[in-house]
Amino acid sequence: LISGRAGPLREAAAGGSTRTAGYAGALALAVMCGVMAPMLNYSFAFGQGFAEEAIRRGYWMVEVDVRESKDGRLVVNHDQSFRRYYGVDRLVEEMAWEEISKLKATPGGTRPMTFRELCQLARGRIRLMLDAKGDKHSEAFYRELESALRDNGLLESAYFLCPPGIPE
Repeated sequence: LISGRAGPLREAAAGGSTRTAGYAGALALAVMCGVMAPMLNYSFAFGQGFAEEAIRRGYWMVEVDVRESKDGRLVVNHDQSFRRYYGVDRLVEEMAWEEISKLKATPGGTRPMTFRELCQLARGRIRLMLDAKGDKHSEAFYRELESALRDNGLLESAYFLCPPGIPE
């Protein structure tokens, strides 16, 4: 179902396509493999709790949403805003990392994670399936994705999801 590993990140960073597999097909594989099991229904969607719980339960991969902050930092957050878990009704893209890093989740008291922090946590423990949220991303966005994955030995095992409508 999924032919796309992280190699297409290099192509995307060079201005090419990021399309590696059908979005629905990728999600079907994720569901079949237990990645999106009920325990990952966003009760652990903040801080490092979701990844730690997936690792504890023996999952081999976790799907994560990556968004870009106002100052270009890659932030792991499913929702467009921080309202649901952090009580702040502002979009990720409207806030700089300095502001984001001060948010505290309820419950749990954890702050949002950067993508690089997630990669450090995942290194040698779990694979990542990435969903880059947002309409358009700069070359720098894809270069940072690739760099964080490469620096943590995850580049060759990561999968990259693309929304419908992105050409092959």
